[in-house]
Amino acid sequence: MGLVEDLKPLISETRPARKEPEYSQVPASVKNDIPKLSLSFLVYSEKPAERRVTINGKVLREGDEISEGLKLEKITHEGAVFNYRGFHFHKGVF
Repeated sequence: MGLVEDLKPLISETRPARKEPEYSQVPASVKNDIPKLSLSFLVYSEKPAERRVTINGKVLREGDEISEGLKLEKITHEGAVFNYRGFHFHKGVF
């Protein structure tokens, strides 16, 4: 086995599977109404109070409202989970 194969069990144990769809999987009927989301910088910590993400040039924390009906629910290792009028989805930084 190679290094990547050896690490796969560790990665899957430390990062639970996400239940929210990726932004690319959001139905067009919903996506067309979601305001622009440009994620440019992310700080992840095991402590939620220390997490930060820059969205559309503004530094935000979990729970912040981005615009009417759009809330930053959670910051993850690779992006953020959003709630847009009850529809949850994940968008990565890259």
